[in-house]
Order: sequence, then C-alpha cells, then structure tokens
Amino acid sequence: MKKFYFSLAILICLLLPKSVFAHVLQTSGSIGAVMYVTPEDDPILNQQSHFFFEIKDKDNKFNFENCDCNGNIIEDEKVIFSTPLLKVSNDADPGFTYSFTKKGDYEIRITGKSHDASGFKEFEIEYPLKISRENDYGFIQKNAAILIVGIVLFGLLVFIFLRKNFTAVRQV
Repeated sequence: MKKFYFSLAILICLLLPKSVFAHVLQTSGSIGAVMYVTPEDDPILNQQSHFFFEIKDKDNKFNFENCDCNGNIIEDEKVIFSTPLLKVSNDADPGFTYSFTKKGDYEIRITGKSHDASGFKEFEIEYPLKISRENDYGFIQKNAAILIVGIVLFGLLVFIFLRKNFTAVRQV
C-alpha cells in the first residue's frame, strides 16, 4: 500500500507543470519596473509578443501621462525596434507589441523622461531576453504525450492495487 502511494506521489510530481517566474524588478534611481511578456513570459518566434511594464516610483513623482516613455529592443548592441510605450486602456500597464524573427539574445530597454522639470528623474531600465521558442505545437504535443503516459501508468498502478486487494479478499 505504501509503495502505491509513493508511486502515485512521484507520478504526480512528474506530471505537474514546471513554473518559471520571469517577473523581476529592475531599477534606475527611484524608478522601478517589472516586465511582463505574453505569451507565458517566453516569446514565440514569428508570433506577436506583448510587453507590459508596471512602473513605480519611490518618490511618488512618476505619472505615465507626464512621461515620454519608450520601449526598445536591442540585438548585438544595435536598436532594432523602438516605439513609445502605450496604454491600451486607462487601467492597463504601458507596453508595446513586437514579433521576433530570429532566435537569439536580446535586451529590452525602457526609457523615460518627465515632460516637466519638477517631475520624476529620467530613467533607463534593461531586461535580458533569450528567444528560443519556435511555436506552441511542439510544447502541446510533448505535454500531451507526458499526460497520456501518466494516465497509462496511473491506470496500471490502480489495476495492480485493485488486483492485489481483490485476490486477498478472495483468499479470505
């Protein structure tokens, strides 16, 4: 019985999805920002990725409406994309959209300047980003295979357990 529960626990641990947390606070002076990327903080080659930035200021002077904020994508120390950060709605974090066309190491850089002298201090925040994921299809197929193998193994364990217990009941 203990072997059954131990085997079941190991099987469950193997099948649980592995979480990766990419939300890291980067700072520049009193300004701090956390970058969020869809899909799943792991951009897919040749598909749109949405970058959002939660920007905070220790001095409480930052106001997005008073910011000339830009998002840049850098490859091999060259800016390959630059755009103003935009808000999709009033309650959304500012961001931008981009599609990566080749695998590699990139840097996401956001910059900001206040429109007036009494505002927040100018900032520049950088995030490293590696593009290696090609599409979701292989990911889904790989996980589906693991799930099927897990279900089969679980079924075998239940069968063995029930057979053992049923045989024991017959002998009594």
